[in-house]
Parts: sequence; structure tokens; C-alpha cells
Amino acid sequence: MNQDAATLSLLSAPALGDGLLTLVLAHNLHLQGRSSVLYHTQLVELRTWFPWARIEPLPEDAALKDLAAGDAPLFIASTALVSGGVTAGPGRLVFTKACWDREHGYLASLRTHAERAFDLAWTTDACGLVQPEDAPEATHPRRVVLHPFSARPNKDWSI
Repeated sequence: MNQDAATLSLLSAPALGDGLLTLVLAHNLHLQGRSSVLYHTQLVELRTWFPWARIEPLPEDAALKDLAAGDAPLFIASTALVSGGVTAGPGRLVFTKACWDREHGYLASLRTHAERAFDLAWTTDACGLVQPEDAPEATHPRRVVLHPFSARPNKDWSI
């Protein structure tokens, strides 16, 4: 897990949606020419859809603790990862549910906190998804598929 000191490490909760929301932060950093690496095991499989991003699997426990305990730039949004005593500081944002503004939502709250923590000028709410050239053609290009399931039953949509 070698990376230069200016590279911002992004650790999100392991669910796919959490990773995609963290990619919005990574995309804003990228658009400003700043380096980041998102550690997310599920999104590793989708790397070709984010050619501008560096996405790596979540490190093993010891490496993860070293990363969290260091003073390198860090974004962490996972209750499980925060439970190890990770604290915020200059260039470090520990983004827990206590940070969220429920009225305006997760992304607006992330924007507010990330702009301050990383001296970031937020320019987009897009995650930077790019369809690879070798992706299969859409059979029904106007069809939208909504997947109503989630990591836990209490987050599923009502049917």
C-alpha cells in the first residue's frame, strides 16, 4: 500500500452505494488535479467504468489500522472503521452519521464537510461513471432498471 503523502485515502462503508457516493468526492478531487485512492472491495470490479479513478481493494486489518493511525490525508465513512479510534484532524475527515444533515441529505453534507476538510471546491455531484467502449450495447436504451434491494432488509424499498 505505497502511496505518496499528498494522495488522499478514501475509506467508505463496504456497501456499493456508499462506495459510489464516495466516488463523487474522488471525482471532485480528480477534476481539481488532486490524487486519491478509494479502498472499496466491491468497486474494484467496476474499475473500467471509472478510468480516471484509482480503486483498490480494502487492505487487510493491520495495513488498514496503519493507514487510519497515520497522519496522511484521509476520508473515512464507516462506523466499523471508525470504531478503532480514528480521529479527524487537518486533511482528515471522519464522516459519520453525526455529520449528516438529515434535511439536505448525505451528498450535501459530504460536500460541506469535504470542502472544509480538504480545501476543496466542489464542482459536481456526479460520480464520474464512463461506459467502457467494450460494454455490451443496450437492448432497450430508454429502459431504466431500479434495484429495490440493499445490504440490509431495513434499507429495502417497500414493494
